[in-house]
Amino acid sequence: MAHYSLFAQKDTFLSNAKLFLLDNFGHDAILEIEKVAETNLIDCRLDPYYTRALIKFDLTELSQSIVNGDIVDPIFTLNLKVIEAKEIPLEYTIDVHPISQSWEMGVGRKFDHLTEGASWKFRDLLNGKMWVTGSLTDKTGGGTWYSGSTTKVVNAIATGSLTITSLNNGDSFYITGSNGTIYTFVISSSVSSSNAKFANALINITAINENDLFVISGSIPAKLFANDVPVPPDVISSSVYNFYGSGSSAAVEAVTSINIESVNDGDVFYINGGKQIELIASDIPVPVDVPEAGLFFFHGAEHLTSASNLPDSVFSMSIEITNISGLNISASVSGTLLQLTSSNGVGDDANNYVFTISSSQLSSSFSGGKPSSLRSLMYKINSVNTLNITASTSASNLILSSSLAGLIGNTFSFTSGSTVTSLTGGTVIYTIIPSVDDPINNIFYFDTGSSLNNSVSNLENKIISQSLSFVSTNISSSTLQFTSSVYGIVGELIGVQSGGFQQTLQGGTSSSIGQFSSSQHFVFEVADIKMDVTNMMIAWLNSTIPNEGLILKYTDAEEKDTKNYGKLRFYGMDTNTIYSPHIDISWDDSIFSTGSLEPVTENSKVVYVRNLNTEYKAGNIIRLDIFSREKFPTKTFDRTSDYLHLRYLPKTTYYSIKDGETEETIIDFDEFTKVSCDENGNYFTLNTSGFGQERFFKIIIKVVEDGKVEYFDNNSLFKITR
Repeated sequence: MAHYSLFAQKDTFLSNAKLFLLDNFGHDAILEIEKVAETNLIDCRLDPYYTRALIKFDLTELSQSIVNGDIVDPIFTLNLKVIEAKEIPLEYTIDVHPISQSWEMGVGRKFDHLTEGASWKFRDLLNGKMWVTGSLTDKTGGGTWYSGSTTKVVNAIATGSLTITSLNNGDSFYITGSNGTIYTFVISSSVSSSNAKFANALINITAINENDLFVISGSIPAKLFANDVPVPPDVISSSVYNFYGSGSSAAVEAVTSINIESVNDGDVFYINGGKQIELIASDIPVPVDVPEAGLFFFHGAEHLTSASNLPDSVFSMSIEITNISGLNISASVSGTLLQLTSSNGVGDDANNYVFTISSSQLSSSFSGGKPSSLRSLMYKINSVNTLNITASTSASNLILSSSLAGLIGNTFSFTSGSTVTSLTGGTVIYTIIPSVDDPINNIFYFDTGSSLNNSVSNLENKIISQSLSFVSTNISSSTLQFTSSVYGIVGELIGVQSGGFQQTLQGGTSSSIGQFSSSQHFVFEVADIKMDVTNMMIAWLNSTIPNEGLILKYTDAEEKDTKNYGKLRFYGMDTNTIYSPHIDISWDDSIFSTGSLEPVTENSKVVYVRNLNTEYKAGNIIRLDIFSREKFPTKTFDRTSDYLHLRYLPKTTYYSIKDGETEETIIDFDEFTKVSCDENGNYFTLNTSGFGQERFFKIIIKVVEDGKVEYFDNNSLFKITR
């Protein structure tokens, strides 16, 4: 049992081609590795796209076998069978790195445009987990991995401190656990306090007509006159201010028309207004919209720049815009002319938009017309700095607020016709009732102490009361100290945030813990991958790094240069062939004790497997005995035939397993297929777990002795059943 095949638990591949940035391929039968060097036609910048493959293996049973001593000092070899090598160079290198974050396989296939699961941008889209933080349309992402000589915390755990200089009611502190959960601690006070307030008032304006007068009295009074256009200039020396207050000029809706000259797959169109959205052109089937991310897809098939298809694509875009909830824009088309109209009503309230075409960087801004009379009055009040009053509007109400707190110099009146409204500041006394914890949302409250140090102590006690298993705390005056409860990789443990201060807890001692990555260099040869990944596997088994699987890609240098490296397509775990990706685990389990047996001495030998059954159930571990004798034994006078006289073969005897139909080698002759020997003769053990089911296999024996190599193929076939 010196060879054992470990098959993939999950696999997928990632592509940063525009059409596939958010696509998942977890259920595709093929794994792809690709690099194509393209040039951006807009700025002539190199804009290559890549494809990388991800595979993960379950090591649970393997780890137990090593602990039990069943497997000793193994060598691990990654095996992938190529199905197609398209436009690859004569010489290239494939790198394999251990992945540093978890990922979901998903159920997508190429061109299904399913997004749930791992993609170039997301490692788990359903839960909103990205590989790296960035825009949804740029090319950041594509997996994260350990490479080169990796650093790990050694004999130290992550520590950090937070010095608190002040604590005010409502201040929040955040602790982020290693699993990403955020815990919020908010200070709450039960102490009565006073607060100087600002003068403010709400006035309902029922009508504004030409020549209406509005008066604000305070430390410096102001008279505000409503006028038709042209509005007279202000007379500041007399505190007279004029504003537009006539209904003779109506406000207009925000509207614009844009001629769309082309729409190609992957083109992005932006609308910025009350909310920002991205409209992405896609071929059929059109991907599902992602409203929470502001991503919306419309039909933009290839070659839509032709006269017959482009209007259809613009029409498809207009339907998508009109149906977007909360955008408040309706769209219509005439040929390739796209017209956008706001539905927020007239005037300038929330009625300003920009439409941008990414491929040409052309933008069209559109906004509402003249403001209402009430808002003109508001603008005029806000322009008079000496009033110490700011104004805002809500429906037909004018809201005034002083910019001075307290009583002194903070009394105003606003006169509209015969109605006078007073604005007076003052001092308010209030009591804050402590808030109740919200454990469902991980929000917890702590009380203000009699001093800053007491308040910090209350914060620590509240953290301790929540029994956060991943961190412990201690205080020194107003400094809160944090200590991680687990060992881990530097910079990947716990985050602490207070206001604008952020800190990631790091271990105090670190050291290099070796090279985990592997590579295979190809020079004008078959593109099958057969790569030693022993260092990576040992790191996983020893928990030096977490087992999140591995990523296969062209080297960093190859991905960054200007050359094309073509496409490699390998059989994935969903293949219906015998070529599923696997790791071959090999070790030397041979023993050699001949007892009273005699060796085979003649050059001519008879060698065969004597206890071979025709069928074995998949997963069985079987012992296969090898019978050997001299082909022409010396005749003797004995009760037993010399043809039944068992002898042993030398230590340099090996076995190999081939597929009975394709003749492909499943297990080749090597130092890990040595044949053992005991008092019953030569033998070897075979674990059938890694063999294809309902297939036939053949055993070949190789004997090396005195510089001579002999092969014994007796067409010894056996079948592995389900």
